[in-house]
Amino acid sequence: MMIIFGYLYFIRYIGPRYMISRTPYKLKTLMLLYNFIQILANLWMVQEFISSDWFSKYTLLCSELFPHSSNTLKIFNSMWWLFILKIFDLTETCIFVLRKKQNQVSTLHVYHHVSNIFFGWFYLKYILDKRVLLLTLFNCSIHVIMYMYYFVSAWGPKYQQKIYFLKPFITKIQMVSCIIFYL
Repeated sequence: MMIIFGYLYFIRYIGPRYMISRTPYKLKTLMLLYNFIQILANLWMVQEFISSDWFSKYTLLCSELFPHSSNTLKIFNSMWWLFILKIFDLTETCIFVLRKKQNQVSTLHVYHHVSNIFFGWFYLKYILDKRVLLLTLFNCSIHVIMYMYYFVSAWGPKYQQKIYFLKPFITKIQMVSCIIFYL
């Protein structure tokens, strides 16, 4: 809760007030590094979930837990790492604020990040059901595509123009994943 409140306080109050009389920070290197880490982390998550035999041993109808199974432990260990990654995702909004891109700090964007942390914590504390991994696998796959796009875009306008045709596609898959995830 402290992380969420600190995040909200920074992006809604402290950050914008701090930046009000300052020129926006460029932060190109930080954005490239952040996007690169996101690509690698989400690729690793996809690999972990696929290698846990979810598609061969588990289905949406049957999610029997074997508490001492190495696959079960691997899956839940991965879910904890994913939870930490979702906390790391908050960095993105802070970068928006420091670049004076407050228009990108939309209600939907903030809700998405805060709810991911809340639902992740709730899942790990109370649910621990393997069936959610299908959604997580889908979400991490979309994040790989999304952060690859952001990584290339962060290099500058010349590169943004070359991949601009992908932007509507990425927006659509983000919206579909949000609708699926929150239903």
